[in-house]
Amino acid sequence: MKRLLVFALALASALTFVPSAATALPPGVVAGPNSITGTVTDGAGTPLAGIRLSDSFGATAATSDADGTYLLDGLQPDTEYFVSASDPAGFHTPAFIGPVLVSSIETAVADIVLDDVVVQVVGTITDPLGQPVAGVTVTDSLGFGIFATTGADGRYALSNLPAATFELNVDPSGSRPDLRPTTIVVDVVDGVVADGSVQLQAQAAFVVHVTAAGSPAAGSVSIWRSSPFGWVQGPGAVIGADGTAVVAVPEDGDWLVQVDSATPDFAGEFVPGGGIPEAGTLYTITGDQQVALDVALTPAGVISGTITRPDGSPGNFFDASALAVGGSNSFPTLVGCNLADESAPAGTYRIGCLQPSVDYIVQASGGESADEQFYPDAQSPQRATPVAVEPGVETTGIDFQLHPKTPEPTITGLSQSYFRTGTVTRGVRVYGSFFPSDPNALVFRDFVFGTEFKVTRVISSREAVVDITVAPGTIGEVPVARDILLFRTIGGFGSCGSCMFVGDRTTKVGTITGKVTDNRDRGVGGAQVRLTSLDGTTVHTVGTAADGSYTAAGLVPGKYTVHFEGTEALNPQYWRRQTSATAATPVTVSTGKTTKDISAKLARRGPITITGAVQTEVPTSFDLDLVGTGLSSIEDGFRVSIAGPFGPQVLTATSVSSTNLRVSGFTFPGVYDVTVTWTADNGTLRSTVCSGCLNVV
Repeated sequence: MKRLLVFALALASALTFVPSAATALPPGVVAGPNSITGTVTDGAGTPLAGIRLSDSFGATAATSDADGTYLLDGLQPDTEYFVSASDPAGFHTPAFIGPVLVSSIETAVADIVLDDVVVQVVGTITDPLGQPVAGVTVTDSLGFGIFATTGADGRYALSNLPAATFELNVDPSGSRPDLRPTTIVVDVVDGVVADGSVQLQAQAAFVVHVTAAGSPAAGSVSIWRSSPFGWVQGPGAVIGADGTAVVAVPEDGDWLVQVDSATPDFAGEFVPGGGIPEAGTLYTITGDQQVALDVALTPAGVISGTITRPDGSPGNFFDASALAVGGSNSFPTLVGCNLADESAPAGTYRIGCLQPSVDYIVQASGGESADEQFYPDAQSPQRATPVAVEPGVETTGIDFQLHPKTPEPTITGLSQSYFRTGTVTRGVRVYGSFFPSDPNALVFRDFVFGTEFKVTRVISSREAVVDITVAPGTIGEVPVARDILLFRTIGGFGSCGSCMFVGDRTTKVGTITGKVTDNRDRGVGGAQVRLTSLDGTTVHTVGTAADGSYTAAGLVPGKYTVHFEGTEALNPQYWRRQTSATAATPVTVSTGKTTKDISAKLARRGPITITGAVQTEVPTSFDLDLVGTGLSSIEDGFRVSIAGPFGPQVLTATSVSSTNLRVSGFTFPGVYDVTVTWTADNGTLRSTVCSGCLNVV
């Protein structure tokens, strides 16, 4: 005999364990093998209907009938089972019955008694005619794990709740999708039974009949509503065989209807016939209103072309996408379909299912090997050439020759770090690396989305000009740090931690001024002065004017480390001619005061070179120093790659000093050439190669 008994000890506190008892078969139950039957009653012996029962392995389940009887069939013979019983409506405590021995000869009998619970909330859910509604789920929105389902009488109960106010979600969609979900609020007080009853209202709905070329169409219908954060999707429904979809409306308001076609020859639309949300009609829905719509889908347009990677190899057909022109928000979008297949030449793409009522911006993604690109050769949608499509026509020749992948951008700081709420600051310089030349391709955001950044000009790959608008609001006397995020539409992401401070109009800030000169006392224009907090966080970066002077304004009072970045021809230094941050003298900024003459005279330096490695033989996973000159002046960091028997590979690099460059990585044994690449002050890429200077064993 097999004895299979598996249950969790945690259930012991919630379930009543009742030893099995062999009794007569319930009335109407015919004896049969491999099954368990019985009657479920309460403590007074009254039969309980709607009780859910299952065996200890969850393989079979049943619900008790009106007379309380149940039957679990198809069990394994000569096996001992436990039977679990629970009341979905919540009026009775769960119970475990067993062990019950299942026989291959006759039906095993196990009656179950469920005790009443001490209820705290009792309610009845009814429809608009006052009739009880079964199968309605009641859950909470506060995370207490409340769950009950109304029985045939529409009643439910909740127990074991702390004294609190609960918002309960009442959802009839599982049994009565024609009724609208709602929420109710109940106050749970010790010793008092709260009333959780509610009368549901009839559900409003869109009844959408969709055809394509006069026949019922395949696809789906969904509804959307506008919010301050963009379009928010509501319910949806699959179009039936007769071409009809019924979409329930969860609440009163203005709704947009979207149809997606499952047939490539026809385009989806925002009803009535638009390719962008703004072309659709907002339908105002109230109460149980039923809105009938007839939609005849338009023959779809197709855009096709080729994608070629920088090395001349074909791109992937799924790297191309199309975005409709004219929408204020990219969501919701119509579902396009990519029609290219294995029989098409390599690099060929085809985008179908396009709505011909709008033009499209076509974009190709380069993945890890190339920048993204907008047709024909643009860095942003604003500079792209829109492509028009005609109903049922394929527009060909939309080809892409992708550019090499640009390294990830960085943000090193702003020319002004402090901003007051409710103000607009124009002409703020943003410093960093690998900025695209198209101002529209640069997008800045702060983490709390309370600031608007408008890029007005890109000076170089390391400097851009933006107008910054800070939303009104009370910040307080202590400025709040903000992290800035940078996105490029051609791909890439950067961030700047705590490099922006926002305060109210009463906060007074300080200023640092000075001048950067060379060893002949000539002003150095275009140098960068970087201020960091004592924990190393960059909070401000400002460029020098043509005469070498600079002003770092809007500084939060405190101590700063000042680093003069230098140029390609001049060595950098920290305040008071120091070569490291730890040796630098901190500069104190006082409230409302200007700290003057924080200046530097930069010495000339030789060219950047790499002559070898500290270790000629390193393990496959390594950290080592490359030896060279002029390394510490490279503000934007280094990109180090190695080339050997297994092809090129990028290493992680950080500057250690003017003669050492720390790199780390993992590779296979072999002798490698090392290439170090950086960005010069004029924005061009520079590099130096050390042949055979890395030997991995």
